[in-house]
Amino acid sequence: MGFEDLRVLWRECIRGYVDWLLSRNYSRVQIQNRAYTLSRFARFMVKSKIPPGKVDFNVALKFVNMERVRKKPSSLKYEITVLKHFYNFLIKAGKADFNPFIDFRVKNAEGEIKALNEEELNRLLETAYQMDPVKADALKFLAYTGLRISEFLILSRGDIDLENKTMRVFNVKTDRIETVPLLREAIEVLKHRSIDELNQYSKRTYERFIRKAAMRAGIKGRITLHTLRHTFVTMILKKTKDPLLTKFLARHASLATTSRYIHQELKDAKSKLEKLE
Repeated sequence: MGFEDLRVLWRECIRGYVDWLLSRNYSRVQIQNRAYTLSRFARFMVKSKIPPGKVDFNVALKFVNMERVRKKPSSLKYEITVLKHFYNFLIKAGKADFNPFIDFRVKNAEGEIKALNEEELNRLLETAYQMDPVKADALKFLAYTGLRISEFLILSRGDIDLENKTMRVFNVKTDRIETVPLLREAIEVLKHRSIDELNQYSKRTYERFIRKAAMRAGIKGRITLHTLRHTFVTMILKKTKDPLLTKFLARHASLATTSRYIHQELKDAKSKLEKLE
């Protein structure tokens, strides 16, 4: 079978899977994420000259080991779950006889949540303002709204309601539009900077900027835009001691996600006590 025929065959299988997900009311975001994973898998299999029904355990293992190098355990676990689900569909559709991913397991590994404390955040922002006030305002807005960068980049002026101190956000995890209150610090930014000014650059530009600012501020560890979201959630939880309110403000899909921060707070407290002893 030639490369083009293989591409067509894989494309048809993925399209059939997507149609099946649509019929089961999966959200647009969930389908896009799954389709992306499957397109990577299909490209690997086309290069290996293997059709969907001929993927065996050894071939699947080769792909997983390749992904293990570039994926966190949680991301790899999600990818394997998608591939298992995809092959369950192929078996039902009569396009495969067995599921090559059925015996794959990825150990749960929830790493430490990297969040800045108040002193570190202030130091980061102070350095950022010395470098570029516009990008610094963007970082401050992210830190005091907890927005994911993909959510931030699609915000428009119509999503901001300064009179009622709220904003509308498209939650990329739940595929829903949600209205959440704005903290005082975020309002301060919006009073002198429009959202179009704040999110005018690309994700890559903001990532480079925060890394450079963190380095100049002398903050150790890998600091990313998502670190600001972790900082926001940690800050809200510490100040309110209210997991439900924190879940609402962070727009977590479930309380289980918020509970990770509670667990992290407990770990930090134990570590400090051990140092005292």
